[in-house]
Amino acid sequence: MNKTGPYFLLFGGLIFGFLFHFCQTSDQRNTADHADVRLRDANFTVSGAYALYPLAQIWVDIYKQSLPEVRITVFPASSTKGVTDALLGLAEIGLYSGLHPESIDEALIVFKVAKDAVVPTINQSNPYLKELIENGLSIADLKDVYITRRIDRWNQLTGSEEGREIVLFTRSDASGAAAVWAEFLGATQENLTGIGVYGDAGMTQAVRSDIYSLGYDNLRFVFDNKSGRLYPGLYVPPVDFNMNDQIDPEERLYINIESLKEGIKSGNYLYPLARDLYLVVNREQRNPFVRDFLNWVLTEGTLFTDGAGYVGLTEDESQRELNKLIKWLNETTQSVEYSTPE
Repeated sequence: MNKTGPYFLLFGGLIFGFLFHFCQTSDQRNTADHADVRLRDANFTVSGAYALYPLAQIWVDIYKQSLPEVRITVFPASSTKGVTDALLGLAEIGLYSGLHPESIDEALIVFKVAKDAVVPTINQSNPYLKELIENGLSIADLKDVYITRRIDRWNQLTGSEEGREIVLFTRSDASGAAAVWAEFLGATQENLTGIGVYGDAGMTQAVRSDIYSLGYDNLRFVFDNKSGRLYPGLYVPPVDFNMNDQIDPEERLYINIESLKEGIKSGNYLYPLARDLYLVVNREQRNPFVRDFLNWVLTEGTLFTDGAGYVGLTEDESQRELNKLIKWLNETTQSVEYSTPE
């Protein structure tokens, strides 16, 4: 009788079981690895301009409703940081509110997504408010306040007898709002004088804290988007844009956020104070969730722009940006490592 048969069968069974278990474990490992990759891709960061931060956060919150597995963190900072973070891979998407997107490193692709404006702000309890509403501020006077410092007292602006010192605020961070305000005055941010405060919220709080204050801010931080009215403690004085030494009806755009947005759309509120806002992305970005989010922003996301307190793009502008995105996606499709989110 051959006694090796049972042992051979037993040994063979053990080998088969081991191989089956190994293959099964290997398949499970590959599935787990793919899941880990997918989970890692589903976590990304957006960083940059305070001006665009509220809209970006609204977009993220709505987008995640249909894709709860996605974790997107939005960090408000400066336009400069948004561009730098996207360039260095510290964030997948950067927020940019500067005036010169053409100067951004060519390694990044830039998408226009909304319009905004920078407005001068004073305290609502300013003792000179009546005169300022009636006569407004001239561009020349604003230059002499912020650049040359030839004007440093309120009576120099209003003609009043009493001359209290202007408590002047500017931005301490490298911000799009400061760059816009400076360019409007024919200067650069480095030329702006005043007490430095960080961020739009910092500027809002500073102006509200002193009745003799003067500052500038993005409209989203000046007007309550729900009511459309100015936030308590703030007022936006009219500016003599056409320099005819009077405030014309079309220059009184500051009753509420809708009147100002209409001024932006019509062109009555002038460039550079009315400016475009952008998302910037590294051209080598391959994360499928990032790419899907960009596509959503430029399509469904546009429906939420005006309601968030911003000015939406025209139909032609939206189509142009979407075409740019599609072209970029098609150019990089061959090198995408992971599938598009389902």
